[in-house]
Amino acid sequence: MQKVYRSIRRVSQLDIPVLITGESGSGKELVAHAIHNESPRRSGPFHAVNTGALTPDLIASELFGHEKGAFTGATAAKKGVFEIADGGTLFLDEIGTMGLDNQVDLLRVIESQTFTRVGGTTPIRSNVRILAAANTDLRQMVREKRFRADLYYRLSVFPLPLPPLRKRRADIPILAEFFRQEYASQYNHEVRGFDERAIRQLRSYGWPGNVRELSNVVLRLVVSATEPMITEGDVAEALYETAVLVDAEPDPGDREAPLSAVTSAVGAAAQVETAPESTSEATQVIAGRTIEEVERELIEATLRRTGGNRTKAARLLGISRKSLYNKVKSYEIDD
Repeated sequence: MQKVYRSIRRVSQLDIPVLITGESGSGKELVAHAIHNESPRRSGPFHAVNTGALTPDLIASELFGHEKGAFTGATAAKKGVFEIADGGTLFLDEIGTMGLDNQVDLLRVIESQTFTRVGGTTPIRSNVRILAAANTDLRQMVREKRFRADLYYRLSVFPLPLPPLRKRRADIPILAEFFRQEYASQYNHEVRGFDERAIRQLRSYGWPGNVRELSNVVLRLVVSATEPMITEGDVAEALYETAVLVDAEPDPGDREAPLSAVTSAVGAAAQVETAPESTSEATQVIAGRTIEEVERELIEATLRRTGGNRTKAARLLGISRKSLYNKVKSYEIDD
C-alpha cells in the first residue's frame, strides 16, 4: 500500500488517464477521489459513473447528454457528465462492462475532446481528466476481442493495481479500528475497541469483499454490540451471518492466511490409509471403523486446524454451526 500511496502522489500531478484495477471492494473509487483531491483539478468537479449499472443507451445519455425529443421520454435537454465535469475529473467505474459501440464513442471523445449530445448535431468541447477502474482483466478481454485495444492503451497510460485486503493483513487491525471509531461516533454507541482474539479472528478471515466487506462487518459489530469490547465471539457471529463467499485463496507467503476450504490434510475424509506411520492430520478411513469414529476424528482435526474456531470449522466441514455444536457436545470433544 505504501507503493500505492507513492503512485497516487506522483500521478495526481500529471494530467493523464489512470486505470485503477483491483477486486470489488478494494477501494478503487477512494483512490480516484484521492488522485483528484491531490491534482491541479481539485477545485473542479468530480463525477463518478458506474457503467456496469447502465444499459448501452443510458450510458450514451449519461456520458454525453441528450437533446429534447432524442428518444421516448426525453422531454427536456440534459447535460451529460462530460459536460458537467468540464475542468474536473470523470471517474468511469467497471469500464470492462461497457459495450463495444460505447467504447468507440468514448475513444472518440478522449482523442478529440469533443462530443455531441444524443440527438444533437452541435459539437461540444470537454476538458476532463479520465480515471477508469476495472475489476476484470482488461488485457484478457482485449485478447478475446471484448474490449478495444486502442481504448485500453488510452486508458492505461498509468496503470494502478490495488492489492486485495488478504494480501495486506497488517492493515486489517488499523482499518477495523478506523471504522470502529467512525461508526461508534456516528451511531453514538459505547464501543471502546476489539480484544486480542477478536483482532486475530479478523486477520484470519479471507475478506473476499475486501475493505467494503470489512467496513460493513465492523458496522454490524458496532451497532449490535452490548459490551464495551468486541470479542472473538462477536466477530465469529458477524462473519457467520454476513459472509456469502468462500474465503479467497490464501497468499502462500502469508503465515496467517486462512484456510480457503477443507484442505488436503483435513479434507481427505475419504482417503484410504496407505502409510500407518503417517504423521498427516488427515482423517483416514479404514475398513471396520464406524462412521461415528471417522466423523469424530474429522471434526477434531478440523477444530485443531482452525484453532478451535467453530464458525470456521463448520464452514470448512460444510455443515451449519448449530450442527457442529451438537456434534461436539454429542462426541464430548474438547476443543
